[in-house]
Amino acid sequence: MRSENSTFRNVLLSLASAGAIVTLGGCGLLPGPLGPPPEKPDSDDSSEDSSSQDSGSDDSSTDESSSTDYRTGEIPASMPEFDDTDFPAEPGESAPVTEKIQWEVLHYTNEYGMKHDPDSTAKCDETDGSIDETITCDVTYGGKDVEYTVDIEGGETFFNYEYEADRIPLSREAVEAGYRWHTDSRGVLCDMSEYELVSPGETGITCEADTSTGVRTSTVELGQTAGLLMFHSV
Repeated sequence: MRSENSTFRNVLLSLASAGAIVTLGGCGLLPGPLGPPPEKPDSDDSSEDSSSQDSGSDDSSTDESSSTDYRTGEIPASMPEFDDTDFPAEPGESAPVTEKIQWEVLHYTNEYGMKHDPDSTAKCDETDGSIDETITCDVTYGGKDVEYTVDIEGGETFFNYEYEADRIPLSREAVEAGYRWHTDSRGVLCDMSEYELVSPGETGITCEADTSTGVRTSTVELGQTAGLLMFHSV
């Protein structure tokens, strides 16, 4: 039974696709001459919208001065999003099924962490997608190890797979950049390591910002969708 706090994604593949199309209920194909893959759905803009809704008066602030050593940086023009410009290209339609799944879980881990780690790797058990089976994928990202369980429903033309992990690393750099945008403050500090293993929901991470009206403090919540970052007052 899936944990309520686990991170998971469902993908349908056909034997002729260029790989998994990433959505919470995605679709795609396996190697073979079966025609073009389905169109990729529009990107999810909910991360910016949700953060915008939370950017008002939901955070607590005080007029007291603080001796906290804040990390300073430029305030982003918008809520930061994962930039996969430098991420390896998606495998072609003739690539082995295992290679496509490895790319999918590696991309999702980087997307969820909200920062591309060029040293991240993924290794999955071999599969051709033709039978029902469960395999394991091991991903290393930001020096953290993540194990995905991948349940495959095999088929001759299409196969479906769903993968999940209990916790996935989140980048402190990305969270603090998001909090700078959220609070319109250059100096912020989040109580987390450079990469923190988290699950969707309340992460247990707290951030402070040195604003023009005092110290603002918020907890960090992570949505099921990669990149959906929310801040709530303490």
